[in-house]
Amino acid sequence: MGLSLKTAAQRFSGDAFVLWDPTNNTFDAVPTVYGKRFRIDRFTTIYHRPTRRSYIRLLTSDFPGVGVIKRVNGGEVYLLSETLNTDFEAGTLRYEDIRMSHLVTPPSGGYGTFTPVRTSGFGTDLGVVDTATQTSIYLDLELQSAVNIEETVDATVPRLILNHSANVSPLAGDIFRHAGRTFIVNVPYIDGGLRAARVSELPIPYATFTYRMRSGTGGYDPVTGTVTSSVTDRLFSGIIGRIQRDTEQSVTTPSAPTKMELYVYERHVGFNFVLGNQILYSGTAYYIDAISQRREEAQWKLELSR
Repeated sequence: MGLSLKTAAQRFSGDAFVLWDPTNNTFDAVPTVYGKRFRIDRFTTIYHRPTRRSYIRLLTSDFPGVGVIKRVNGGEVYLLSETLNTDFEAGTLRYEDIRMSHLVTPPSGGYGTFTPVRTSGFGTDLGVVDTATQTSIYLDLELQSAVNIEETVDATVPRLILNHSANVSPLAGDIFRHAGRTFIVNVPYIDGGLRAARVSELPIPYATFTYRMRSGTGGYDPVTGTVTSSVTDRLFSGIIGRIQRDTEQSVTTPSAPTKMELYVYERHVGFNFVLGNQILYSGTAYYIDAISQRREEAQWKLELSR
């Protein structure tokens, strides 16, 4: 009985797939993966609409490359789950391996790059982030929802899900780029063995700031007759949110914002922000008026004013 089931599985698993090679952004010329997708295995939403996900039945248990395959007859590209589901006959004979797949649909998906955003300093002086390293990846974007900003109808923020190949492991604050667009990782996660992240689209994610950290040890030394500063400057990187400018200013040469929101990932700084301390940005000094922590996205949110 087991042999007949295995033979049937091989009969219906007849599609050939080629692997994507991230080192040169090309698909292999010769297929090395064989399997089959069935309509019955396609996932649907709670509204009974088909999604881009389905099961794919394979004849091998090996995870192919970085999990990006293309069907030879048709050209569809799929991201593959790293979680393997295996069917057994009589508990002993494996006759079919099943992985979840995600269909990549241009222009929302295709080639892209991944930039790990890291610091290189130590202790309280981690310095600015380094965004020079780039890795080729394959990705697909989905619009999860769009929410209004403060109950307005003319401004919405899209909530995007980015599914990606298995050759990178992003952290909050890392950057993906695709088709001239830049996305910053809010929350990375794995769903059913598929790697994904909730992301926000930001054209210029990071800016450089100086935090004036007070130590309380400065002052006049009567022994040496010298005056030392109690302020230590620390460079760091952050993301500017909403800004507020003076109402009466030139449109062509706007002045520095009077107020701004600043978002800083916790792993990008080696100190805690303190109310009332100064932050310098583009030659302008701002005071910290409010501090809050966004635990879900591992961020500090600072409200600044001149």
